Order: sequence, then C-alpha cells, then structure tokens
Amino acid sequence: MRTELEAVPDRLVAAAGAGLAAPSMAYAAKSNEPTTPAPRRLGVLFPQGGEPSLEADEAWRGVLLAYDALPKAQRDALHLEPLAAATPSAAAHVIRRFATTKNVAGVIGTSSSSLSLAATSAAELANLPYVELDSPAAGITGRGFKHLLRIAATTTDFATAARRALTGVIAPAWRTTPEKISIALVFDIGATDGAFAASMIDALHASGAALRLKIAYATGTADLAGEVGRMKRAGIDLVIHAGHAEAVVAFYQAMAVQSWRPRLVLGADSGYSLAEPALLMGAGFNNTMVVGPPPYSASPAATDIAMRYQNRFATAPRGTASLTACVGAGLVFDALAGGKKLDPTLRGMRRPRGALANGWGVAFDDAGQNDRSYALLQQWQQGRLVVIDPPA
Repeated sequence: MRTELEAVPDRLVAAAGAGLAAPSMAYAAKSNEPTTPAPRRLGVLFPQGGEPSLEADEAWRGVLLAYDALPKAQRDALHLEPLAAATPSAAAHVIRRFATTKNVAGVIGTSSSSLSLAATSAAELANLPYVELDSPAAGITGRGFKHLLRIAATTTDFATAARRALTGVIAPAWRTTPEKISIALVFDIGATDGAFAASMIDALHASGAALRLKIAYATGTADLAGEVGRMKRAGIDLVIHAGHAEAVVAFYQAMAVQSWRPRLVLGADSGYSLAEPALLMGAGFNNTMVVGPPPYSASPAATDIAMRYQNRFATAPRGTASLTACVGAGLVFDALAGGKKLDPTLRGMRRPRGALANGWGVAFDDAGQNDRSYALLQQWQQGRLVVIDPPA
C-alpha cells in the first residue's frame, strides 16, 4: 500500500520545492481551527453466558439508564465499550488488552465475583482504575489494591443482615430464640455464595444459633432433590440459601415435588432478587425473605428509575441488579465529568446515607470499599419485593 506522499506525482513534489517547508496561509489557518477531542473510553465488563448472565444483562440495563440520563455533551465525551468474558482467564485477557488502547478512562462491572477477582487483578497490574458495581464477594476489596473501588455491599453485609433478621425478626415472630431454630445453610460453591456461606457461619455462631446442616453444591447443579430430601428428614425450620436464579427455581421445584417446605426460606445473592423465580413459582414464592441490595420499592427516587426502565425496555425491572448498577454507574459518570480522572475523584466523594436513589451513600475506606452501602431484609409479597427491616 502506497502512503499519501508516495501517491503524489514526482513532478508535483519537485515543483513544490521549498514550499513543503512553508505551508500556505490557507493550510496554516485550517490547522489552527479547534478540533473536537476524541471521547474517553470506559470499559464495561459483564459475564457472557453461564448462570450469572441474566443478572449481568439486568445490570447492563442499569448502566444504560444512567448513561441515557447524562447531558448530551457528557455522553459525546464518554464512550461505553462493552467487554464480555465467559471465564476468569478471559476476563483478565480482555482487561489487559483494553488497557493498552487509547483514551481509556477505566473499567466498571461485573455481576460475577469470580470474574471480578481476575479482572481487578489484571486492571491493578495495568494501573487501570476499576470500579466494581455489584459483585459482592468480600475478598475482592481485601487485597490492598490501589486502583480498585467497590460501590456495592459485600457478602459480609449480607450475612450481617441475615443475622439481624434471625435475631430481630424471625426468632421473635416465632416466639423462640435462635438456638432453638433448626437451620440449614445451602449454597453454591462459587466465589460469591461461598464467601457468603463463610460469613454466614460466623454470623450464626455469634448469634448462638444452631446450624444443623451445611450443604454445598456445584455451580450449574440443575437438581436439588437430594439436598431437599436431607433437609426434610432433618426437620429443618429455616433454610438460608445462596444461589443463582436457576438454582433458586430448582430448589423450589424440588420442594414442591417432595411436598415439603421449611417454615421459612431466607435467600441471598442476586438469584433471590430477580423477578423470574417469583414469576415461575407464583404463589409458592410468596413470603420468601431476601437479604440483598435495596429494591426499587426502597425510595421514591428508585421508583422514578423503575419508570424510566419501563419506558426504555418496555417491561418492568427484572431485579435489583439494574438499580444497583444504575446508581453505581451514575457515580462513575459524575466522577468523569469535565475530563476528571476517575480514581482520585471518585475516591474523594463523600455523600451521606440516603443521598443515592437506592438509599446508599458514598465514603470509601482505605481498601476501596464503600462503607455507606448496606444490605436490607426484604420479602416477596404478591410478586413484589418489599423492604422488611431497614438498617438503623
């Protein structure tokens, strides 16, 4: 391929002579005209395929809602670049590749703690700011990284909310004490649910509760009949379950087949915050309790976001993941406004609890964790997720 100079006939080059070294006034004037700078690029990493894909798609919709709300000038100055990965190694690879491109402002994501652990490590090595929107595994922000911030609550927060539910809501309602309640802890062995289980075991021990069964199952397990049979034979009163949406449906289907249910199911992780299990199971899902990020019913501001969601996607929100991601992405966009650097600007933000649409505030600790995010006790009532126990 010939370059532009090679494409010019030799006789014209010779005729130009010294004129090549002295541009014409017309060319000089043109070169001094202001040019529009290229938009900054913000990577958005979410898992592709696998069990978290539904939660990831819901979170992506939340990012789009926050982006749509920006003034046009700010949208023109910031380009969202989707980054997809199916495995932790693939997530690390796409982050390393993205870090080498031009005009990179940072990365947000992730809806999968296993992907987040790998992606944030790659971003740290590349000195690339990474803002975790919703992946809750406590260990993500426990590694001393300098370029990592997490806006969302952690699995430790989920376990704290579950302990508060047990001691302050469930046991008093049953007119008993935590140590007299037969409890089973059932969880996916993945990064998020495994981290929750570890924190939950500590929380139950601190509350004096008796953990009768601990049941772990592999990610992707489609049949929980055996696990339900064990709980039925053990006479379990309270099941604390952490799993993706597919596992939630499998769990309720297995209980229906065996004509057994505990007195109460307390769910964690985004699988219990999604509307799909409630729609599929119908009335059988009523009264299920959930510990997780605030739902759309938490505040009038969140209800307004739900209305924008309905207008944008022609359906009601499918879960809290979109609200969490919308709130977090909005903070990131605020931090990047006017060409500011993401990491120091966001790290320096201080907003009181209640300032964000879902009720959270903003204050990052030395590890990069937002201390003003939290989990709430909620309950499915007639197809709607309702807050039961706000934090003091």
